[in-house]
Amino acid sequence: MYIITHALKNLVRNKSRNLLFGIIIFSIILTASACMIINMTSAQAIRYYKEKFGSEVTLTNLSNKQDAQDTLSAETLLSFSDSEYIQSKVYSAKIAIIPEGLKVLNDSGSVSSNGTLLAKAYVKGTSDPMINEDFTKGLKKIIQGSSSQNANECIISTEFAELNSLSLNDTITVISNIANQPMPIQLKITGIYEDKSLSQQTQSSSSLFYSGNDIYTNFNTIIDSEIFKTYGNIEAKMSLKNPDMLENFKAELKAKGLPDYYNVTTDEDSYKVMIAPIEKIAGIANKVMIGVFISGSIILLLLSLMTIRERKYEIGVLRAMGMKKVKIALSLLIESIMIVCICLGIGLGVAKVSQKPLSSAVIATQVKESEEQKQLIEHVQFGSKEFSDIALASLGLVFISSLSGVLFVTRYEPSKILSESN
Repeated sequence: MYIITHALKNLVRNKSRNLLFGIIIFSIILTASACMIINMTSAQAIRYYKEKFGSEVTLTNLSNKQDAQDTLSAETLLSFSDSEYIQSKVYSAKIAIIPEGLKVLNDSGSVSSNGTLLAKAYVKGTSDPMINEDFTKGLKKIIQGSSSQNANECIISTEFAELNSLSLNDTITVISNIANQPMPIQLKITGIYEDKSLSQQTQSSSSLFYSGNDIYTNFNTIIDSEIFKTYGNIEAKMSLKNPDMLENFKAELKAKGLPDYYNVTTDEDSYKVMIAPIEKIAGIANKVMIGVFISGSIILLLLSLMTIRERKYEIGVLRAMGMKKVKIALSLLIESIMIVCICLGIGLGVAKVSQKPLSSAVIATQVKESEEQKQLIEHVQFGSKEFSDIALASLGLVFISSLSGVLFVTRYEPSKILSESN
């Protein structure tokens, strides 16, 4: 009890010196807490990007063959997505067709060669509820009816509908561009979309690539059609949980029967562009935290050495009065621990209050949507584990800085200490 009382008296007696010691400890704790919050927020943002975007994988047929045997069946493609490496997937298919008895926008005429007619438009289907990126970005928007939900339903553009005097619930027929093999598909119009991208297209574009002619139906309608089974094109876009899984995923696809002429690629560059700034922030925060603790240790050690030089006489007197070395060393440690405890209470309290503003500042540089910001910030919890980590690190600094005093007390006898003081 005497040791604690003596330590408290020394704290009050040496207010200026202890205040300086406390300011340094407080600065270290506050800086370390801020770095830890930044690190936690950055880690949460990285997890957010990985969960939302993954790493997109694209399967592309490089054979340029039109035989049915060279086209992946829907069953095979669907089996590829049944993988532990896959986070999300979107399938898309399209067939080049001729709208039977209908006009097309930007018609370039009819040409026939080797029993093949000139295809006038595409029928497209996707497993994505948003249809495709044009609809997601707002370049195309359904203004009448709704998207096709059932087999043999479709949506068409306003321009295509006006050109052919079509309206909701009308039925159109599309056929293949192979002469004498029409393979007709009847489609009921359930929606009409506005195409804002038409103004960006030149009149030199053929009708096949003129987006106003695109007819959208559901994915199953296309892959079940005879036209698709003859020469249809299918693509799959899958997102890996992590870009590092690409080689393992490739090996799995090969084992499941993916032909060698299919190329498996990932948009790793885009993924890195999204993740790199946040990883850089996290790296800087880690380096700053390490730098603060190292520089803080050095400053506190030097300050402790200066303090011991000032307190030589006090230590010598206590030793001459018969106080044991252990008790004096313990008293010095308790003084430092008391200062650290006060600084921890204030510093961690300030850190807890500033957690949300600091997290918001970090996330706002990467994520624009306020709702997403809230979700990310809610997952950043500066709690008991972080408190204990900083407390242990701070106490470690105290022991290092007090080491000089302990060594001084244990190495020298009272007579030598007092003689050096004189």
